[in-house]
Amino acid sequence: MVTSDADQLMELELTGQPLKGIHKWVAERETKYIYDQAYKIICVSEPAIKNLIDRWGVDPDKIVLIPNGVNLELFSQPQDPQAMRAKLGIGDKPVVMFVGGFQPWHGIDGLLTSFKDALAQVPEAQLVLVLQTLVVQ
Repeated sequence: MVTSDADQLMELELTGQPLKGIHKWVAERETKYIYDQAYKIICVSEPAIKNLIDRWGVDPDKIVLIPNGVNLELFSQPQDPQAMRAKLGIGDKPVVMFVGGFQPWHGIDGLLTSFKDALAQVPEAQLVLVLQTLVVQ
């Protein structure tokens, strides 16, 4: 069984860092081999499923969709946003926030460049980066 939440080769292409030459050749063959050998492939989204079928020729009957999810009970308690703003020292200033993994394909470098440009127009703006971690209960 294999899980697929993203096509890493496609992400490298989209971020302008594609594999080339023998590296690309080997990575494509390894990826195709893994998908061909898998009994089932768990996938997190319809676009990812479409990519598996269209790009890698995966038999749709092998694919099981299990969307990303969140335990809503962990977030059901009312929160006071002003308390967090005070804790972070940002008061009522405008905030740009990123929550996620700091992977190259998430484009954090582009966010930093854009935020620098935004500061020219909104100098009081604050940038908050939150590293997402996996919590299993």
